[in-house]
Amino acid sequence: MLRKIILSFIFIASVGVFALYKHSTIHINDFQNLKNNSEAVFNEFFIQKNNLIESEILHFQVSTLVYLVFLGIIFSIVYKLEIQKSKLFTANKILNEVQEITKTGSWEYDLVDKHLVLSDEVYRILGEEPQSFKIDYKTFFSFVHPEDRKTIATIHDNSLKTKTNFTLRHRLIRRNGDTVWVNEVGKNEFNSYGEPIRTLGTIQDISETILYEERIEKIKNKLENVINIQENIVIITNAETLEFANKKLFDFFGYENLEHFLKYHKCICDFFIEDDRFFHMKKIQPHDKHWIESILHLNPRERIVSMVNKSDIPHAFIVAINTYEEDEYIINFSDISDTIIENQTLHEQVIHDPLTNAYNRFYFTNKIKQLIESNQQKNLYTALIMFDIDHFKVVNDTFGHDVGDSVLTTLVNIVHRFSRYDDKLIRWGGEEFIIVISAENIQNVKRQAEHLRTVIENHHFEEVEHVTCSFGCAMYEDSESIEDTIKRVDENLYKAKNSGRNKVII
Repeated sequence: MLRKIILSFIFIASVGVFALYKHSTIHINDFQNLKNNSEAVFNEFFIQKNNLIESEILHFQVSTLVYLVFLGIIFSIVYKLEIQKSKLFTANKILNEVQEITKTGSWEYDLVDKHLVLSDEVYRILGEEPQSFKIDYKTFFSFVHPEDRKTIATIHDNSLKTKTNFTLRHRLIRRNGDTVWVNEVGKNEFNSYGEPIRTLGTIQDISETILYEERIEKIKNKLENVINIQENIVIITNAETLEFANKKLFDFFGYENLEHFLKYHKCICDFFIEDDRFFHMKKIQPHDKHWIESILHLNPRERIVSMVNKSDIPHAFIVAINTYEEDEYIINFSDISDTIIENQTLHEQVIHDPLTNAYNRFYFTNKIKQLIESNQQKNLYTALIMFDIDHFKVVNDTFGHDVGDSVLTTLVNIVHRFSRYDDKLIRWGGEEFIIVISAENIQNVKRQAEHLRTVIENHHFEEVEHVTCSFGCAMYEDSESIEDTIKRVDENLYKAKNSGRNKVII
C-alpha cells in the first residue's frame, strides 16, 4: 500500500511539474514570436520583455515548489491515514480472531436511535454468516429462547434504573433449532443529564462449559449418592467450617441439610464429648494448628471421638483423615459403638470381681497411680481402708459357701450404698477388701471407716442375721511406695483383729 502511494505521488508530481513547465514554455514562445515579427518594436522594448521572461521562469519555479510542497503535505496526510487505517485493520483482524478463538462477540446498542451493531463473532454464535444481514434489536431478541426473554428484559431494565452493569446467562435458538448457551456482560452509558444513551456488551458461547458442568454435576451427584448410602459419616472441612457432609451426618444429628446444620454449628467438632477415653477439643496440643492436626498426631488406635446423636445416645467413632487439598480434609467417622461396648464389657469383666462386682486387684494395680495423682491435683490425700469379715470361716462352715457368697455380695452392696461416689471398693481376696478414698486429713478417714463398721454391724443379713468387720486404715505418703502403704494398712487390720475385732485401727 505504501509503495502505491509513493508511485502515485511521483506520478502526480511529474504531471503537475510538466503542466507548469508546458505553461511557462508557451509564454516564452509567445515572446519569441513577438520578437521575430516585430524586431524593431521588440528591440525598443527588449529590456521590459526580457524582464517578463525572467519573471515567467521565476513563476514556474515558485509554482513548481509550491505544488510539490502541497503534494508533500497531501502525501503526508494520506500516508498517516493509511498507517492508521492499516493499524485499525490489523487491530480489528486480531480482535475478530480473538473473538472467534474465545467464542466471545461484542455488541453496541444505541438506546436513542435504537441501532444495534454486532461483531462478526455474534453472527457466528447465532449460526449466521458474519454481517450477512442487518440485525436490529427485535431480530436479535427473536433468537433468544422464549423462556429467557422476560428475564433478559427485566435485568436490562433494572440495570438502566440502577445505573449498574449486568451479567446474565441465557439460551439462544439458532434457525436450525440448535440451542446455544451464552453468557452476557453489559455496561450502560449515560449523558450529562443521567439519561441512558448506549449499552455496550459482550456475549460468549458457553455451550461447551454448560455441557462440562452438567457432566460434572452428574458425576458429583453419583458420588454424593455413593457417599450418602455409606453407613459412615463423611465430611469435607478446613477444620473450622463444614463444607460438605453426607446424609448420614444429618440423620445422626437431626438436621435437614448442610445449610440447616451451618445455621447452628460450623464444625462437627462442636459435638465431641469431653470424655478422657476419647479425643476431645481440650486435648488439642499447643503446637497443633487445629483439632485435625492433633488427631493426626495420635496413634491410629487412639483416633476415637464420642458424639451424641439426636436421641441423646452417645456413640463412639474411629476417625480416618485424608488430605483433600491444602488445608482441606476428607474425614470418615466410622461408628464403632458396638465394638466399644463389647470392649468395655470385656474391660469391665477384667477389672471387676465376678461374684461381688467390686473392683479387683488388677484394677487396683493399674489405677492406683492415677487415683493418687488425681487426688494430689485436688490437694487431697489418698487413704486406704482395709477390712474383712470377722469369723467368716464359721459362716461358710455353718451355713455353706452359697450363704457365704450371699454375705459377701450383700456386704459389697452396703459399702457401695454408704460410700462416696469417688471411693473405690476392691475385693482384695476371699473376705478381705480395700477401699481407696480421698481425704483432707486422717480424721476424715477414721470417721468414714467407723461409719461403715457401724452400718455393717447393724445390718440384718439373711440366714446369718449379723456380721461384723474389722478395719485397718493408713494414709499414703509421697515418700513411700503403694506397697508400703498396703503393708501398714494390713498391719493395722491385724491389730484390729487381735484386739477384739469389730474395730477401726488407724
